Amino acid sequence: VLLEAGFLDDLQALYETLVRYASNQVEYHLKLAAVYHIRGNDGAARAEALRALELDPTLNKAVEAFLRELKAE
Repeated sequence: VLLEAGFLDDLQALYETLVRYASNQVEYHLKLAAVYHIRGNDGAARAEALRALELDPTLNKAVEAFLRELKAE
């Protein structure tokens, strides 16, 4: 809902806080990576995606696809 309404600042702040306090939650890193990507901060998006991969290596294919998307744009 926040994304649809255009509240990217709030969404980014939310996920940055969640990552800070629950850094082992893969989902938060992935969602923060997506927000960074939408905002054009692909360096930060890449870092968050790679952190998620460190936490859950089974995400290898999904993270690789996301990283390819970053390079393609």
